Amino acid sequence: MTIRIPELEDATYPAIRRWFEAVTDYMGGEGWHADDDPSDIIDRRTGEPFFNEKELEIFYRAMKQIRPASKDWHDPDLLYDLAYGGPFKVERAYPGFHLDVSTIAGRMGHTFIPGREHPNLLVEEMGQYALLEFPDSEGPVSKQRRFILKEVERSSAMGWPLDPEDIVVLEDEILEFSSIDDLEDRIVAFAEGERAVPVP
Repeated sequence: MTIRIPELEDATYPAIRRWFEAVTDYMGGEGWHADDDPSDIIDRRTGEPFFNEKELEIFYRAMKQIRPASKDWHDPDLLYDLAYGGPFKVERAYPGFHLDVSTIAGRMGHTFIPGREHPNLLVEEMGQYALLEFPDSEGPVSKQRRFILKEVERSSAMGWPLDPEDIVVLEDEILEFSSIDDLEDRIVAFAEGERAVPVP
């Protein structure tokens, strides 16, 4: 029986990130919901379970260590982002950028538009689509102090699978804020029409 996913090296944050990256890469970048039973995860390409019996044993052993370890992270909810496989895509596109907080509140997974000046993620709340930009660009998001929401043309962000090249960003419709912890509230404010608020 072929084993295609690695054992978790240890329960440190870097090792856990490497494990999630390897597993989600094997899954084609799709990832899974962290609360799902891995035996229920189906490969959409084949209709068969993703993991064989030996891989499930590795998976269960890893998650048994990861869950308690994640409680001590800066943002324990990042566990869900890592399982989904999102941080790795944008981090690869923008070397030096480190997504160490959960943006799962944005509800769009981790779709980003490559080739833009700053790291970015598509976010949504209350039917309001926006592009979240990280102008500080490098280092962990938890240490950054400037964030920008730019309005996205709704019809351009509703297809699935979503092609980032099709996303239309309205560059002059912006909302700035200074704490990533306020992301969900800021998206709601953006949906309610708040715009062009400078960072203090």
